[in-house]
Amino acid sequence: MVAEYSGEIVTDGSENMDCGVAQGVEWVVGAACAIPPTAPLLLATTITLNSVQLQWKQGDNGGAAVKGFLLAYRREFGEWEEISVERRATTYLLDGLRCGTRYQFRMAAFNKIGSGSASSLEVARTKGGKPIAPPSARFLKINSTSVHLILSAWQDADCPILYFVVESRRDGPTNENEWRLGQHLSHTRYTAMTRDTQTPIHALDRGLRKLTGLHALPPPLR
Repeated sequence: MVAEYSGEIVTDGSENMDCGVAQGVEWVVGAACAIPPTAPLLLATTITLNSVQLQWKQGDNGGAAVKGFLLAYRREFGEWEEISVERRATTYLLDGLRCGTRYQFRMAAFNKIGSGSASSLEVARTKGGKPIAPPSARFLKINSTSVHLILSAWQDADCPILYFVVESRRDGPTNENEWRLGQHLSHTRYTAMTRDTQTPIHALDRGLRKLTGLHALPPPLR
């Protein structure tokens, strides 16, 4: 029994052209078969705060010239995005990524028959990390009516800090769910500060004993 062959038959104009598979062995009579390319070998070679350099080696072209590549990438658990890469390329720099974030990559080559199988999943994490909170003694200066926040005490872990969000509540077990959103302190004000600069949060109630919930946020996602 001869299995059905789904590839393209390229003839030279003569008769009795045939191409197929018999008993698990490919046989060709006067014809050349073309199929989609095999999967490339994809590697992440150079990683920075906001970019990943990818390099690949193409496998078999399937009997027809490779016309290009399809590169797919996503943040871990995010939606896939796809980029077309020209056929002569062997590297691609994907930039504008979020620092300190894991990304997944895969690639397929295509020829005139169609797209081949995708490569194995390649995973890379851009450099950098979440902001590091300082000890409260270095960060807060408190008097009876106000609190000064020393924002420069925060460490950015190589990921630029975009802005800070301040939340406050009265101290005590009965106020656990009474957080109040305060000021958004911009990245511009943060970067202009020196280690001795202080940002005042004025007009706090006298009953306020605790200020927590300050979040330093990294740049937005690509």
